[in-house]
Amino acid sequence: MIWWEIENMGHGGKREGAGRKPRPVAREAVTVRLEPELVEKFRKLCTAKGRSQAEQITEWIKRARL
Repeated sequence: MIWWEIENMGHGGKREGAGRKPRPVAREAVTVRLEPELVEKFRKLCTAKGRSQAEQITEWIKRARL
């Protein structure tokens, strides 16, 4: 192919309404640094509970008494 053929090619695959729908309220990213042994323990806990890391942390925060 030569550059003018590539330039005129369609992008394909894009459809009206395709893709993941946006959340009503956007989430925020939170970054924390943990010791390696705690990270491994946290990952095992999440796997055992069948939750994602975000789901597990959300559960802990909801249960916290402030």
